Amino acid sequence: MLTRDLRLPAPYAALANSLTAHAFDYDDTHEKGDMHAYSVVLPAALAAAEVKGKVSGADFLAAVTVGVDVAYRIGLGIKRYRGWHPTATCGIFGAAIAAGRVLGLDRAQLHNAMGIAYSLSSGNFQCILDGSLTKRLQPSFSSRAAVEAVMLARIGITGAKNVLEGKFGFFPLYEWGEYNKEPLRDRLGTWFEGEAASMKPYPSCRFCHGTVDAILEIRKEASLKPEDVDSIEVKMPGEAHDYVGGPFVIGDTPQVSAQFNTAYNVAAALMFGAVGLKELDPKVVTDPKMMALAQKVTTVPTPDPYGFGPQDIMVKTRAGKTFKKHVTVMKGHPDNPMTEAECMAKLKDCIRHAGWKPETAEKLKAWLAGLDRAPDAAGGLIQMMAEGRR
Repeated sequence: MLTRDLRLPAPYAALANSLTAHAFDYDDTHEKGDMHAYSVVLPAALAAAEVKGKVSGADFLAAVTVGVDVAYRIGLGIKRYRGWHPTATCGIFGAAIAAGRVLGLDRAQLHNAMGIAYSLSSGNFQCILDGSLTKRLQPSFSSRAAVEAVMLARIGITGAKNVLEGKFGFFPLYEWGEYNKEPLRDRLGTWFEGEAASMKPYPSCRFCHGTVDAILEIRKEASLKPEDVDSIEVKMPGEAHDYVGGPFVIGDTPQVSAQFNTAYNVAAALMFGAVGLKELDPKVVTDPKMMALAQKVTTVPTPDPYGFGPQDIMVKTRAGKTFKKHVTVMKGHPDNPMTEAECMAKLKDCIRHAGWKPETAEKLKAWLAGLDRAPDAAGGLIQMMAEGRR
């Protein structure tokens, strides 16, 4: 049985931490790359730092920054999604670079680590459409595999060399040769794509967030209550509609069904005035009142084939009133960032849900603020989290 005191080999520590980082869909989203990188890269770098010991915060931050940049740049090179899950298939390369840099691999070893990582790169969208728990696991498989790739490269195992553009490289094989080279080299080394990532304000699929923003605004401005609503119509791009636009139906895992359904997210925001971890508890998700409210929400795809927005919502009340909102930039995007207070509220939501001491949130904030000057990034975090257990 797993406990909080269990210590694992580095690859499986990366797997466990990646799983917990991604499972509630509270991690980052790079909207242009349509993927999450930090939940793959950061756990791999952390596992590598614990293996090496005494990795400075500055070196750790540099490794994570470069690794996230690599993952997002490869993701941005994809022109048309063919069913691969880029968080997993692209994230593994960034995680390998980050872990390899932490462990001090030389250029040739890093090249081999990328080739080995390519042999381990996998992940699909079918589990997302089916609401399966493997959706939560795919990034963690890649984080684990990245650490394994680095450790194999460190002892001399070789990997494919022309990883991205060889005859059977990543882009020719996975993307049928349809890819864009420009993001791979544009401002390389001077601009880091991690800065373009959005921070999620709600623990659900990012495709749902535009209409959550909108219904929360309408709820506040019009003092709208669930019993006032006759119907709600949401318009979103075709890609978003494919993933989260269907009627709300509870599958094998109610929480996953809710996280990946716009109708439920809108209903939760309207019912509670928030979408946090409490609102995605299975007991809340399966409440007949929530089911009934979600049934009032219908979604319509717009002609836009790809992307997260813009999104529109129209609420019709039983009294005959109509309220509309148009969202172009979702909350948490760099152009519409979360405030420090909102970030802390999110952190406290996670701390509460995990059962840690409430003061751990402030300690984590202080640790992060001083990370660039910390003499031992992993050691400081491990000690702090050990102190934060109830």
